[in-house]
Amino acid sequence: MTQQIQINKIEYPQVSELCDFRKGKKVNSTQTKTKDSVPYLLIDTLRGAEPEFFTEDKNYTEAIPDDILIVADGANSGLVGTGVSGAVGSTILRIRLKVKDLDKDYLSYFLKSKFEEFNKDMKGTGIPHLKPKNMLESKIRKPSLPEQTLIVQEIEKQFTRLDASIKSLKSVKQKLEVYRKAVLKKAFEKKDDWEGIYVRDMGKIITGKTPKTSIQEYYGDEFCFFKPGDLDKGYFVNDSVTKLSKKGLEVLKELPEKSIMVTCIGATIGKTGFNRVAGATNQQINSIIVNQNKFVPEFLYYLFVSENGQRNIIDNSSSTTLPILNKSRFENLNFFVTLLKEEQTLIVQSIESKFSVIDKIEQVVEESLKKSEKLRKSILKSAFEGKLVKIEEVEE
Repeated sequence: MTQQIQINKIEYPQVSELCDFRKGKKVNSTQTKTKDSVPYLLIDTLRGAEPEFFTEDKNYTEAIPDDILIVADGANSGLVGTGVSGAVGSTILRIRLKVKDLDKDYLSYFLKSKFEEFNKDMKGTGIPHLKPKNMLESKIRKPSLPEQTLIVQEIEKQFTRLDASIKSLKSVKQKLEVYRKAVLKKAFEKKDDWEGIYVRDMGKIITGKTPKTSIQEYYGDEFCFFKPGDLDKGYFVNDSVTKLSKKGLEVLKELPEKSIMVTCIGATIGKTGFNRVAGATNQQINSIIVNQNKFVPEFLYYLFVSENGQRNIIDNSSSTTLPILNKSRFENLNFFVTLLKEEQTLIVQSIESKFSVIDKIEQVVEESLKKSEKLRKSILKSAFEGKLVKIEEVEE
């Protein structure tokens, strides 16, 4: 739809000509809210979260809902938020308009359109910092106030549609994950002819350890040294952040490929990996070198990542602040399984057939989500090139 507005010369001022900037301050804060305290605004607040911290300090950088806040330090530099009030955190810049013919939301969307540019163009090798000079010198297309309002309205209309699509896609992802768990749960439901078997009877059980870091010869780039973080790849663990030399591997217990690696300590207890290359693990992981005369390795992997497998691990770990499942307890975990390798193979084939369909749908969903983010950037780019809203200019 073409909009009619009064002719107005398009200006291209620098952001510094339109706003005042002030850095936030570090204050004494607490999670207790009192009648004399104000919210302490941190990065999560800019993402829409409710403030968790409050301060009664009087010497702080104040933000009001009409201000724009932008993260100036750290990996989130360039993140923009509006509509909040309180004490601005030390990693955040407060931006306050000093002209009347600029729509606050128009400027906010402009800064959001520059997120990648601001986030990449930073100074500092430790904690990265936004370069205020570059932001201040950024030129903004500044049409008349009515056109700014129309552009903001069109951005928000298109973003509302886009957000609805993204919400639907994320809902599909959640349902696929539920279905994936249901597939595993069904696959390992106890059958009448299944037998109880201890983990120690599935193969050789070993607990990893870490070679002395003071001996540099133990480390290199020849063999994988698996830690819990490396198990995030689950069924396809084929690499590790840390590597060992041949000498380093010799002082450890080598894991052949297709072993079952289970994290047995800490917050990620139960995280399971299936290694596709030989290597070794650190002491946080208990592993099964599968007796392949009796068991299909893939069958045991899926058993351990199933709901039943994960519950068995957690229920048998020590109930302390730091949950632990030591080697003895791990070896004595008991599962009901089929001992027929032919049936194990059929179960694996059934699982992987269903997972293949799920994977294809997930791939389509992920590609659609990426396209959605590209579309969001494209909308903002068009908006600040004057291409998002068609304007028919009329003279008074």
